[in-house]
Amino acid sequence: MSLLAVALALLALVGGPPQIVHADGRVGQFRIDVTTKAQLVAVLGQPRTTEPATSARSRKPAGVRLVYSCGTNCDTVYSFSNRTGKLSDFASASPSFRTERGAGVGLTSTQAAKLEGKPIVPSCGSGKTIHVRWDETHQFALEVLRGRVTILVYVGPHTTYYEPFGC
Repeated sequence: MSLLAVALALLALVGGPPQIVHADGRVGQFRIDVTTKAQLVAVLGQPRTTEPATSARSRKPAGVRLVYSCGTNCDTVYSFSNRTGKLSDFASASPSFRTERGAGVGLTSTQAAKLEGKPIVPSCGSGKTIHVRWDETHQFALEVLRGRVTILVYVGPHTTYYEPFGC
C-alpha cells in the first residue's frame, strides 16, 4: 500500500483533516463574535440538542448552546449570546480540533504544553489547564485531566458562561 493510500485511509478513519482553533477567535471556518447561529447551522446541520444558556447570577437567559455529537461521550458545543446573536464560546472533547501549534484532545499534557510553549497551570478543582490565550476578554485553554488534554475551550468577550472555568 502506498504512503498516499495509508494517509487517505487514516483521514477517513479520523473524519478528515483537523479543524484549527486560533487564538484570535477563529474556530475552523467560524469566528467568535462574527458567526451567526444560522450560518453555523447552514454548514453543520441541526445540532443533536439545543440547550438554554442561563446566567447563574441572574437566572436570565444569556444565550443558547448548540450541541453536536462527536462520538461516544464526546460533544462539541457552540454557544451564542442573546446580546449579540453571534458565536460567543466554543468547547469540544473531539480530537478533530487542534490549536494552531497542533495541541488537542488526547495528547499528554506534557506534549501539549511543549507544542504551545506554555506551562501547565492549576485550574479549579482537580484539573489543570494550558492557557493558549488568557486576557481580559478572551480565554482559550486546553483542559487537562489525569495528564491528558480532554477539552479545548474558547470563551469570548460576550460569553454565555457565568464562570466558564468553574472558578
